[in-house]
Amino acid sequence: MPRQKKPKASFREFFGRATGALQTPKEHPKPIPELGYRAIPESRIKEIYEREAGTYNSRHNPLFAEQEARTIINHGLFRPTDLIASIGSGTAIFESFVAKEILRNGKMTCVDIAHNMGKEAKKTIARTGAGRISVVTGSATAVPLASASQDKVLAIQTNLPNTIHSNSFFGEARRAIKPAEGSRFIFSFISENKDADLKEIQENLSRNRFVPLMAVTFAKKGNYLGIAVIARPALLEDLLH
Repeated sequence: MPRQKKPKASFREFFGRATGALQTPKEHPKPIPELGYRAIPESRIKEIYEREAGTYNSRHNPLFAEQEARTIINHGLFRPTDLIASIGSGTAIFESFVAKEILRNGKMTCVDIAHNMGKEAKKTIARTGAGRISVVTGSATAVPLASASQDKVLAIQTNLPNTIHSNSFFGEARRAIKPAEGSRFIFSFISENKDADLKEIQENLSRNRFVPLMAVTFAKKGNYLGIAVIARPALLEDLLH
């Protein structure tokens, strides 16, 4: 199995190229309040991201993003040959970084429900010179990928685990990921209630035949926590125990 590869480049500098400038750090990434509603329809999620796409990068805190990227890369078992899908990829900053700095013979596929986000992602790719990366429009509950085709499935700063769409989303991630020891399902989110959120997430992971590996808190500001969760698909030996 290919060994994990760590990038040599600085994510902070890459972030600056991706967004057009090295931004002054803000207090904390500002969630869009409506996206926190548990019962938000998927059609409404699409409307919001279509509207917010052009200004979405202004919500990012580069220090937060750097901590998030470092945590995910340190624990994500990324390899140069990986086929990776990122669901809800937004403007694809992290995805472009992984594609440019880690992937050599693999490929990154960015999937977002909003066509306008896809257009912004293509601008990120052009600004950073990332290769081995593509952008498609699609839903997290009906991902346009073949079954068992991906080594890694990502969802960076997603609200999906805390909505009524969580089970469908986890199910689609499980369908798309290869049933292998080195495969990983990796997602990050902002939480105001860590214990309750992680309890529900663990139940959803188990229901969809994932084995939780770790949950890492990578940032904290007031009542908000940035959390990354890493799991792998359950294998036959797991299911027999």
